[in-house]
Amino acid sequence: MAKIFYFSGTGNSYQVAKKLGMKIDDCELIKMTHDIKKEVYKDDMIGIVFPVYYFGLPKVVDKFLINFESQSSGYLFVIATRGIPFAGGVRKQLMNIFSNKISYFQYITMGDNFNIDFWNSSSNKVKESRNSQCDDTIQKIAVSINKRVHKKKYTLIDFMGFITRRFPRYGYETYINKVYGSDECFNVNTEICTGCNKCVTSCPVDNIRFDKQVKWMHKDCQLCLACYHCCPTNAIQYTNGHLTTIGKSQYWNYF
Repeated sequence: MAKIFYFSGTGNSYQVAKKLGMKIDDCELIKMTHDIKKEVYKDDMIGIVFPVYYFGLPKVVDKFLINFESQSSGYLFVIATRGIPFAGGVRKQLMNIFSNKISYFQYITMGDNFNIDFWNSSSNKVKESRNSQCDDTIQKIAVSINKRVHKKKYTLIDFMGFITRRFPRYGYETYINKVYGSDECFNVNTEICTGCNKCVTSCPVDNIRFDKQVKWMHKDCQLCLACYHCCPTNAIQYTNGHLTTIGKSQYWNYF
């Protein structure tokens, strides 16, 4: 029996988890949520798939892994998706949590969905190219995992994680300390909002409600931007001073 635990905002990590799960016998996919209870897992193979946020772990993933416990002496693999090739930084966190228990680790570069600050979502051309290459990478990873290959490809790019921790104002520490209040910066153009509820169903931590208009619950936001990216009329925007999604493209990979 195998389990893959995943967290995904706009679909990249979900696609990786789903495609890997299809290539592993007797594999169950389990979504990481904000309502995490400590459990003990004894499966022969366990996988963890998540995106890199601010050169580190999304807060919900960090919380899940801290509560994660495995009594299995089996195979543990971790796959981290990222939108830009130099976005590393999770190595230290994973080592602190798992020590040397990880059997296999690899980054996968996919279409970028983070378009706050000076970033913008990947163009359709870049998205299609990266996601096409991703399918080949997933196939190779699946072969290695099924053979129980041991590999930890952190790469020297994790230097970026070191830099952002040395200058926390610009990196992960700022994200992890302020992310739960970040949904206060989202706003809705009620003139073009259709009330389709896609933002509600797309939020991976159930942080949005619709009662005549869209409302954020101000408790579990991960700043994944799923609500912004999935909106069919582009009615949802994020603005925090000079940081904004206005005028930028959308990215969605739940297909």
